[in-house]
Amino acid sequence: MDTKRASQIAGEEMKKGRNCCQAVLLAAKEVWSIPVDENVLAAAALMGEGMGAGCVCGALSGIIMASGIRQHYQAHPAGNNLPVILHDAFKNEFGVTCCRAIKNKRSLVEKIGRKGCIQLTERAAAIMLEEWEKGSNANKDICNSTGTKRGRMSS
Repeated sequence: MDTKRASQIAGEEMKKGRNCCQAVLLAAKEVWSIPVDENVLAAAALMGEGMGAGCVCGALSGIIMASGIRQHYQAHPAGNNLPVILHDAFKNEFGVTCCRAIKNKRSLVEKIGRKGCIQLTERAAAIMLEEWEKGSNANKDICNSTGTKRGRMSS
């Protein structure tokens, strides 16, 4: 599994000035070889900082956007329930999904610069891959029991 690589890419993209949503999308692009063009990145530019209003964390938005792109090429066994699974995994990890609430829970050190956001985005990219890996394992079980394979893209 490429969770370490995805985390590293997401962190590097944040340090280059990308927002959390864009960083997760670019990590997914690299690790999964999915198409993420400039139009997608432009749309993701408005998702950072909780859509600029402190609402849903941009990293979570990025996880769901990247998973939607991947699902276009390779079905996930959860199907349309995948966003709920990703949301719940994120919330289990961080306690909340609201950017403002996440930031309020941070220590003073984590609030300096973008350190806390970078760490969260790195972990969010890893969560995304972990949840897909769980789905891939379920998909392998389906393949082994039915003798058929779903999807068009390798995992």
